[in-house]
Amino acid sequence: TPVILITAFGDEATHAEGRELGAVAVFDKPFNVAQLRAAVLETMPPG
Repeated sequence: TPVILITAFGDEATHAEGRELGAVAVFDKPFNVAQLRAAVLETMPPG
């Protein structure tokens, strides 16, 4: 199951840790809704 991480911590260490733990995308708040939507659509299976 793909995981998209949204965090209040915008530092690179947090982003790196999220990716190391398997997140397919990491966003910090406040996030861009269009970018989040694109990440969700990329992770969804076709159909």
